Amino acid sequence: MVLPELSGSSGQRAPRAGLVGRVLAGRYRLMAPIGVGASARVYLADDVQLRRRVAVKVLHPALAADPTFLRRFQAEAQAAAALNHPHVVAVYDWGRDAAAGQDVGSLDAVPFLVTEYLDGGSLRGMLDSGDGSRASRLLSLSQTLVVGLQVCRGLHYAHTRGFVHRDIKPANLLFGEDRRLRIADFGLARALAEASWTEPEGVVLGTARYVSPEQAAGSPCDTRSDLYSLALVLVECVTGTVPNTADTAVATLALRAGRSIEADTDTFGPLTPLIEAAGRADPAERADAAQFGAGLMAAAEVLPAPTLLPLAPPRVFAVSADAGSRTRHLADEVDLAPGREPEPEPETELGLPGDGSLAVLGPVAVTPAAGPNAARAAPVPGGNDSPDAADSDELATVEEDDDDDADGAGRIRRRRRPRLQTVFVGLLVLTALGLAAVLGVGLFGARLLGPPRYAVENVVGRDLAEVRRAVAASGHGWMLEVTEDRRDGTALDEVLSQDPPAGAELERGGVLHLVRSLGNTLVTVPAVAGKAFDDPAVGASFTEASLLIRRVDRHDETVPAGQILSVGDSGRPVEKFSEVEVVVSSGPVPRTLDDYGNPAQDAGAARAALVATGLVVETASEASEKVDKGKVIRTEPAAGSRVAKGSTVRLVVSSGPPLITVPKVFGMTGRAAEDYLVGTGWRVTGIDGPSSGMVISTDPEEGQQRVKGSPIRIITRSN
Repeated sequence: MVLPELSGSSGQRAPRAGLVGRVLAGRYRLMAPIGVGASARVYLADDVQLRRRVAVKVLHPALAADPTFLRRFQAEAQAAAALNHPHVVAVYDWGRDAAAGQDVGSLDAVPFLVTEYLDGGSLRGMLDSGDGSRASRLLSLSQTLVVGLQVCRGLHYAHTRGFVHRDIKPANLLFGEDRRLRIADFGLARALAEASWTEPEGVVLGTARYVSPEQAAGSPCDTRSDLYSLALVLVECVTGTVPNTADTAVATLALRAGRSIEADTDTFGPLTPLIEAAGRADPAERADAAQFGAGLMAAAEVLPAPTLLPLAPPRVFAVSADAGSRTRHLADEVDLAPGREPEPEPETELGLPGDGSLAVLGPVAVTPAAGPNAARAAPVPGGNDSPDAADSDELATVEEDDDDDADGAGRIRRRRRPRLQTVFVGLLVLTALGLAAVLGVGLFGARLLGPPRYAVENVVGRDLAEVRRAVAASGHGWMLEVTEDRRDGTALDEVLSQDPPAGAELERGGVLHLVRSLGNTLVTVPAVAGKAFDDPAVGASFTEASLLIRRVDRHDETVPAGQILSVGDSGRPVEKFSEVEVVVSSGPVPRTLDDYGNPAQDAGAARAALVATGLVVETASEASEKVDKGKVIRTEPAAGSRVAKGSTVRLVVSSGPPLITVPKVFGMTGRAAEDYLVGTGWRVTGIDGPSSGMVISTDPEEGQQRVKGSPIRIITRSN
């Protein structure tokens, strides 16, 4: 496990022995320092009550003097302890601890936080575990998707309960030996934000490389800030670099403000739109954790199956209680990386990686620190500080020296144990040993004569079909008893829990109880049919139900455009994060004018047909030599056009051939007048009088109108 720094400086020194050996709150024995930051030191500790290893974050003593921080720290620690999710680091306890003779309310009392202990390393350690040929290890798109999906599940759980992390970065994404990711430090960033205490060198809260634009601008942030930071982390997983960063924290903040994340399709493939949706500069335009997670699940359908994440479990450093700043690498005692031989390393000082985090953790045996706290430390079972381990019947007790010694040391006074009490204790010990021997033989016989037993592996998070195959192939003869449940952020047939737990033993033919996931919990699809799709309340109802909308437009003759016609599974329960089809009216089907503007079609019939289709018809007349009177010449818009229902269409109807006027031919010769009239569209039927005579009139007379091609007679007289 890696418990990251709190905005630490890369130039800080590692902690000295400090509090090693001290028991906080009479319960948590600090065994070895495993991390340091600008705000806290982290220790591997032993919970002497429950006999389990935990991680204890001891906050900076200066924070104890800040009443605002203490109130916020208490509230946030209590709230964070209520978070119970597979992808959130569990908070066990919190408190304040004071040295001997002091009250926990004194300024010297230090606040601390107790969390679960993980030993799979952090994403930061994973990315920094390159083979030497590159600055960092890069993850495949499928591996990056696995990281993003687990973070989304943890964030969605916390966000729906009112938590904003504010410091999502690789150092705060931790792994257990089961390779499951957990998010660390929920609530602590908010408490520190309200403290009057200032971190060294003016370091801003949260690593500057991963802040959102609104954090960089000093504006209030909400759950969507975590999604922007996650998008930066996923980009770094694939490319090894963080977008929009500069050489200094101040320059990075200035560069980050108002900048969206741009993802290259060739690099990020199906993750491109998801990263850009979560990385928009405007928080109102960002995807939330549920939408991001749903998108990642959809992208998983087109990506290859991921290989196992390359965990980078850190090695453990032990710090001698009196060795000052010198440390020793326990390569000969433990190496958390499975399958590797420990590599000896020279004595070194505990330094910090580039981002200020310290990744050293694992099982160690630490000699308790000498000093005033040593006498209060609970004895280590089997250790030499146990009274039962003494060869003498005398016990040493430590008392404060009444004298004013220069070094302040106490004096040791010996006290003789009564002989009768010694004999009695000896008899009890012999009796207990005899009973233990009998029970031991009995248990050994039962193990020897009973059915063989096998260690149970951790199958939580694996696919049920895969577990069935593994159990069948093991040859243990185990039977599976499977029940079902639903849990947000889990896939269908994912194993949610097991009994016996991992590490326990189960006899041949025993029953392994598993709970398989039916998927996300169920929610009711909002009933929004009949409402306007653009109504904000419609989108809010789907967001509240954690459902995605798939819009489908469909023509409808009676429902106005933009109004919702129907909703798939409306009023019925569906899984969270599902995609629901919402059918929206696009109005009536457009009308095509192909059949209504044919020449020679009867105008009355065409008008009736257009009106029947829901169109408004206007009629206009136009003379035509080609189209008979009363027939359709054309429509406006033209034939073939598509128009909306209720539109106005102009129907142009032929009024017959055009009219022509009898021209003036008086005084012309009859023959010249005939030629002129024929040229202007008249049909001359004859000349009354000599053809060479002068025209005195026409029938019809000059100025009258007739249809082109009408007959006309010319009247002449002799010259």
